[in-house]
Amino acid sequence: MVVGSFAALFAITIPFIASAQTGTSSIVTIQAQISSLLDQIKNLYTQINVLKKQASEVQKESQQAAKQEKKQEQQEKKAEQRQLKIARSLFRGLSGDDVRQIQEILAKYPDVYPEGLVTGYFGEATERAVKRFQKKCGIEQVGVVGPKTLAQLAKIFNQTENKLERIGADTSPLFPAFEKIASTTLQATSTEQGNKFVICHNARKKNPVTLTIASSAVFAHLAHGDAIGACTTGGTSTTTPDTIAPVIFSVSPIPSVSSASVAWFTDEAASSRVWYATTLDVMNDASKQSVSDNALITSHNANLTGLTQGTTYYFLIISTDASGNTATSSSNLYLFTTANLSISALSSSSVASTSANVNWQTNTASDSTVWYATSTPALSASDRASVTSALSVTNHSLSLSALATSTTYYYFAVSRDSFGNAATSSEQSFITLAN
Repeated sequence: MVVGSFAALFAITIPFIASAQTGTSSIVTIQAQISSLLDQIKNLYTQINVLKKQASEVQKESQQAAKQEKKQEQQEKKAEQRQLKIARSLFRGLSGDDVRQIQEILAKYPDVYPEGLVTGYFGEATERAVKRFQKKCGIEQVGVVGPKTLAQLAKIFNQTENKLERIGADTSPLFPAFEKIASTTLQATSTEQGNKFVICHNARKKNPVTLTIASSAVFAHLAHGDAIGACTTGGTSTTTPDTIAPVIFSVSPIPSVSSASVAWFTDEAASSRVWYATTLDVMNDASKQSVSDNALITSHNANLTGLTQGTTYYFLIISTDASGNTATSSSNLYLFTTANLSISALSSSSVASTSANVNWQTNTASDSTVWYATSTPALSASDRASVTSALSVTNHSLSLSALATSTTYYYFAVSRDSFGNAATSSEQSFITLAN
């Protein structure tokens, strides 16, 4: 537009200059025209500066609008991310955006999910994080994200924290308090006694009350404005009856051939009992058995013995605190399968003209027997013989003597543990030396 104005201006002016050169216009007229031309040029520069300023303002407004739009999109995205959109139960082995969303929430809390992996795959690390979260919330530690866990996720990570922030409450004590609850080596302090907590109830009101509460109730009290620790001014002190059962978590069975060790934790000192059977409905199984320990502890271990090899056992755990509150796990959540007694590395050694050694290993302590004969199969041979040791070992070695020279001997090993579980090897052979 500016270039066009210059062109129009000179198109008008040049003929006048030309006529002045030919004498048709006076010098005064030419000077006036030049002066007028300069004024117009000055006005054009003024218009250019105004246009530049307007363009700069438009650009600035556009940038601000884009920035505001981006900020709004981020806020909307953040708000959308804070909403739990889980339509199924989540457990180990699954993958998807819903798993990723759970991982993103858990990763905000290093004490819950120290690995912080946001992969969309529900693996072992995610399962451990879910169990830690369930432990903090007083939910049975199964490592599965179901309705109860989802409700707690929504409550703790969204609704309750936002509510506390809106009323100006300090949310920082929430998860440190949970860390105390989760600890299995709690030390008595001024704010917690064993696995119980001292809190100031109605801390922001005229008549606060110092209470001693069960660890499982800490979060609910904090959500209502109570504070960790005794009231510092005024108020009374009392202890509420403990009516909350212990929380059982981190259940870990370790089976062998004829026995198994079952370990677990409770969030407060409690007794230990394990009921077990070979059917899913443990308590209604007529052959169910149990082991127990009345000591009040938080780290539990029960040894189950006399089990049958290669068998699946179901078990449930019962723990009772000092106030008589009892927690019972679900039998269909926990099971293990005992191993089969097995023989490995069977071999012969030190073979001479009339003697030889037979060696093998077992996966659990058991006795030793070797059957041998000069024909195969050795078990049904008419000249079969055997040597035996009653020592219960895992590394076995027996000596065969009075053998015939230059003869092929077929042999196999048998081992039996103290509970009657037996294993038999395959048949092997060796040839004695000549005299």
